[in-house]
Amino acid sequence: MILYFPAMIPGIISFGIYLFFSWWLHRGLSRAIRRQPDFSHNGPHVGISIIIAAHNEAGAISETLSSLLKQDYPRDRFEIIVVADRCTDRTAEEVRRFEKDAENLRLFEIPAVPEAVSPKKYALQQGIQYARFRYLIMMDADCRVKSGYLQTFNIYFRNGTDVLINVPKMKPGNSWLYHYLHPERLFTWSISAAAAGNDNPFLAFGTTWGYTREIYEKSGGLTPLLRSLSGDDDLLVYRMGQAGARTDFCFLKEGWGETRFPASLKSFIIQRRRHHSAGRYYAAGPRTGYLFYHLSNYMLWFLPLFFLPSLIFLVLKWLIDYLTLRRSAIHFRESLSLRNYLFFE
Repeated sequence: MILYFPAMIPGIISFGIYLFFSWWLHRGLSRAIRRQPDFSHNGPHVGISIIIAAHNEAGAISETLSSLLKQDYPRDRFEIIVVADRCTDRTAEEVRRFEKDAENLRLFEIPAVPEAVSPKKYALQQGIQYARFRYLIMMDADCRVKSGYLQTFNIYFRNGTDVLINVPKMKPGNSWLYHYLHPERLFTWSISAAAAGNDNPFLAFGTTWGYTREIYEKSGGLTPLLRSLSGDDDLLVYRMGQAGARTDFCFLKEGWGETRFPASLKSFIIQRRRHHSAGRYYAAGPRTGYLFYHLSNYMLWFLPLFFLPSLIFLVLKWLIDYLTLRRSAIHFRESLSLRNYLFFE
């Protein structure tokens, strides 16, 4: 046994790093859950501006606007701003069709964006400038919400939340890709919630999330981030956290949004490449954390190929991962089958 110990050291170190991240995740998730406001007391309705950046979304914008105009929220206490970003389809026409009967809906069209600037960030930035209210919600053009969506944001904002990270649910599908990504989504949501609970947010979801105008301006807004193709969520939420924002995570399903699942593997890869393109702009803390986490996982997978007794660490990792995802599935109102988990691993 003593002779085996030196060969076990890489496994012990890798498993120790993995345990640290597991502890960090569970602690942060527990803190985020404990920080939830009292949902039984809604109180006065704050003024909310919803900004939607839409690029050729004629096929989706109608459902999004329909869901927003059915909110259980006073019409004079929220506005919808659609920024049509260089649209060549009927996006603007679809918005105008709703605009006739909705006095709180406004359309702004952007024919072009400055060179070397992220079109979506530029559109969101323009929409924020047009906004009337203090509380801001960013939403994708293909996101549908329940009637209690704005009421949920209202509760958090009235409770002192500066930034509210939300869950981007996806319409259930039957493809192998949907089932493969299901555990990954649970894990990603958990990391985001844990980071918020640990008061060091670095992961948000642009599908639907919100913040106050004050923290947006205090963090520098989107101007310093315009050169990055993506990151209107991750990079901005990190800067807001560094600016002292109280960041909460929404666990109330009435406040969640639902978006479309990628139509194909190709569209999924394009989506991921765009998202990961912001990685080089991440601060040192999140980048270092991701590096050590992934290195520890790779080590736990490959060490048994060279030293079989280290397989015990990989088995323990599988067990902890499964228990973690089972806990996450409960909080995010999802199911998790053992088959899907094993497929993901």
